[in-house]
Amino acid sequence: MADFEKQPLHLKEQDLTGKVAVVTGASRGIGRAIAVNLACRGCSVLGTCSSDASLHLIDTLSQSITKLYEDNPQTSPPLSKPKIYGLAADITASNHATLIADCLEATFNSKLNILINNAAITGGTKIGSTSPDQIHRMLNANLQTPILLVDELVKRKLFLPSSRIVNISSDRARSTSNESVIYSATKAGLESLVRTWAKVLGGNEHEFAFMAGTTANSVSVGATESEVAKRLGRERLEERLKEELPKQWVAPGGKGWFAQVEEVADVVGMLCSREGRWITGSVVPANGGATVIL
Repeated sequence: MADFEKQPLHLKEQDLTGKVAVVTGASRGIGRAIAVNLACRGCSVLGTCSSDASLHLIDTLSQSITKLYEDNPQTSPPLSKPKIYGLAADITASNHATLIADCLEATFNSKLNILINNAAITGGTKIGSTSPDQIHRMLNANLQTPILLVDELVKRKLFLPSSRIVNISSDRARSTSNESVIYSATKAGLESLVRTWAKVLGGNEHEFAFMAGTTANSVSVGATESEVAKRLGRERLEERLKEELPKQWVAPGGKGWFAQVEEVADVVGMLCSREGRWITGSVVPANGGATVIL
């Protein structure tokens, strides 16, 4: 956005104090920014990463949040410091859902208020040269894994009333290309899922009355300056700049730029707040107007 400026880590309104969130893929990029947004508002976070090698990134997040709260002791009433816990849970592994559910039961009192399905895998899968293994891997990680995770959390009745489920989708669900045919399909699938979850899990069916008032939405992310974007390489990144950014309406003079991960996190954070209670079953764009969703 034209008026966005990165700010040092700071406390926000403590509107999520006492709540617990799961953020998949919380070690870097958009997932980390979402975890920071929620934690700075008092929410405890179970953040997942792909392997033990990445756990130190969530540890540094935990240390930063701890210091932030310890440096602000003169509040009335005293602030309740949120817990940040890292868990290695690979989205391609069959035990992904049980690992998270077990951790919630053991570490967070069998309690969950917010689920952010953020982790995903990318990769080129061109028409005419796509293998069954490529299709299976991407469908498994990006679509089957979030489905099984919600199923496991519902089965164990870990969701509390008025919970929030947010899937991180992509403008690629609508503005696709030959290089992202399967990835785009998985993101479109995530958007379809929230419509069903919103209708079924929101409290209209007796079986799910324990989580009445729960909302489910998808946030469609546009071109964002994340680690994934940086790994594209300069040449591909410049192609994306030419292709996507001029479409962003918020850019003055028609010159676009990458969104910052914090801007996406702000949209997700709004959906997780009390103010987001009347939004459900929807795809909410966080793309600067690059792709219009009606």
